[in-house]
Amino acid sequence: MKTNRSVVLLAVVAAASALVAGPATAATSAGSDRASLSSAGAQAAPTAYTSTVKTGASLLGGTTDIGNHCGSWNGADTSSCTTRFAFPFPVVFYGVTYTSALADTAGNIQFAGDATRVDYRGCFPDAERGAAFAVYSGWAMQTSEDRTPRPPLGIFTAVHGTAPHRTFVVEWRVALTGLSYDDPYAEWNFEAQFLEGSSTVKAVFGDSWLNESDDGGTTWVKTVPARWWGVTGVQDGLGRSTGGCGSTPAKGTAVSFTTTATPPTVVEQNSSAIKYTGTWSGGKCGSTTCSPDNKQMNSYVAGSQAKFSYTGKSADWIASSGPNGGKVAVYVDGVLKKKVNLYSPTIIDGMTVYTGPVKTSGSHTLVLKRVSGRMNVDAFRVH
Repeated sequence: MKTNRSVVLLAVVAAASALVAGPATAATSAGSDRASLSSAGAQAAPTAYTSTVKTGASLLGGTTDIGNHCGSWNGADTSSCTTRFAFPFPVVFYGVTYTSALADTAGNIQFAGDATRVDYRGCFPDAERGAAFAVYSGWAMQTSEDRTPRPPLGIFTAVHGTAPHRTFVVEWRVALTGLSYDDPYAEWNFEAQFLEGSSTVKAVFGDSWLNESDDGGTTWVKTVPARWWGVTGVQDGLGRSTGGCGSTPAKGTAVSFTTTATPPTVVEQNSSAIKYTGTWSGGKCGSTTCSPDNKQMNSYVAGSQAKFSYTGKSADWIASSGPNGGKVAVYVDGVLKKKVNLYSPTIIDGMTVYTGPVKTSGSHTLVLKRVSGRMNVDAFRVH
């Protein structure tokens, strides 16, 4: 067996450095302004969160496998993936209410957008992810692919407690591969906790360890806790963020973020600010989880588009996905930004499927052009 190696431990957030080594304590700090999203032209934003660090916390644990199994043990497949899940109760994040989100293999929850990147080498703010909660995005190839005889890996959810005081858990059970010291493997688990009726989100950390056996991972030897670089933090996609770049926090560490913001303006699909061209039809959503009026506009016809004109810094597109969902090209101020895929095996209403880049406050346009399948507009949200 190889000799154990020491790996430098850094704080998960600045306030945590003195806490995780001491007895169970807590500290709260107001979030300071961070660098703006320079790639998106963001403006300086006011403080919009507080953070708290505690030790002695326990994982609640997930039980339902959401089907996220990506990456590879030998590092050959470096891709992560995102899997959408529904919240059992409305979740408020930076003043916006969400009914679903995406869990990324790489250790983050994205409320808008669909960015996947395993080799995550940057702190928040991160223009690719939009509004997001980085539970722990590691700087190595992270996999949720099962490998016998190890316990099943993946992302698991569960609801704990009873209404109106429930806690919704999203738990990662993952392994990291391709680490720098003779390629040992590492396993660990951590989870996000969402509190019903609260704008607080928590990152709670469990076991982590290195396997330093000589047989490429067949025999697992639990040695010193594993430590590798990554980020834990929150961002609203508008330049307001916090994220401590450091190494894995100790077992039992809980980092809480309470976000605040002035709620954005919701513009319904029947607003005069939206100009529809081509063939469109109105209809109701499949559930009551879409915008307040429970209606949307739909198009299945080539050449159809929707142009939303707004005054602000950024805009979100709210829509539904489903078995007949197609691809939609999204343009902001005349520039193609992304092609959004509205397909999902089941119907999911009220999703924030796209968050636009942050611009200087003023008049802007967001245009949706149908590429294939069903395109729909539930509402837009202006920041």
